[in-house]
Amino acid sequence: MELKVDDLQVDCSDQGKEEEILLVGSRICKLAASGDLIGLKSATDELGIGSAAGPALSVDDLFDSNGFNPLMRSAAIDRRSPSIQGQVECARHLLVTCGADPDASGAKQASGFRALHLAAETGNEEVARLLLAAGADRDAQTVDDCWTPLMLAVIGDQLGVARLLLQCQADAALRDSSGRTAEDWAVRLGRCEVLNVLRRDLCEVCRTDDVAVTFRPCGHRTTCRRCCVLLTVCLSCNRPIEIKEGQLEAASADDEASSTSTEPVPIDQQQLDERFQCRVCMSSSVGVAFGCGHQACRGCAKQLTACHMCRRSVDTRIRLYN
Repeated sequence: MELKVDDLQVDCSDQGKEEEILLVGSRICKLAASGDLIGLKSATDELGIGSAAGPALSVDDLFDSNGFNPLMRSAAIDRRSPSIQGQVECARHLLVTCGADPDASGAKQASGFRALHLAAETGNEEVARLLLAAGADRDAQTVDDCWTPLMLAVIGDQLGVARLLLQCQADAALRDSSGRTAEDWAVRLGRCEVLNVLRRDLCEVCRTDDVAVTFRPCGHRTTCRRCCVLLTVCLSCNRPIEIKEGQLEAASADDEASSTSTEPVPIDQQQLDERFQCRVCMSSSVGVAFGCGHQACRGCAKQLTACHMCRRSVDTRIRLYN
């Protein structure tokens, strides 16, 4: 029997309707998992999901037989899948058009897993990025094993997602039901590359390079050699910076380059531009750092009340100078 939009506006305690909703949920989940964006849009439009006058039942109420919702299915695809881009676009459609909750967990049999857990486990970095930008809890723990997305990225040896979660300030000190942290899992399973990332002291501005500069007089170490040139006050204490110990001076860097090679060192201007590009509008250069260390351009920074990367409340804005 075909399930109409009006049929979804029912009390889910009706067992017959529950079975019909399961059929619809399985269909939507299958489309999301296969990366069939056109089919998914058609199905959600048919059901009125995402429309102003849509049914009371949301996309988060639809599950397949394994207890996964459509967003979870779009995330639970290996990054090497030939249809990966389709799954990314399906996830975007579910989040943006259908209003899917990035933190919606599956049914009881899904053991508290969420879409971000599955994206971390499979290495689906692009979907993980979408989920984090939509406000997904980077430290959510599963019901039985208390695994975080970071732990699952480590267990699955998914270096890209692990690095992304750490850039978004995921808590590496959390422990699972067995008492292990993400680092404990990396050691236990021999995940050497991930372990190196977990043990690195990363710059609080770019979250990619190692901390290498000490600010005086406060003594805090928060940035790499490149990012320190942007700061006039310490990110940790907001005290004015008088000395930056470890900063690469332009003259000494030139001398070192000329003493080791007679060939000119090419500069990738595009890479430099992207490094300091606002991750919100993707057009202007960064000009403001938040208390968490992440940056945005001055126009976007005025409008943000929560960090676009780690979702922490914005209570400090530090102007950066080139």
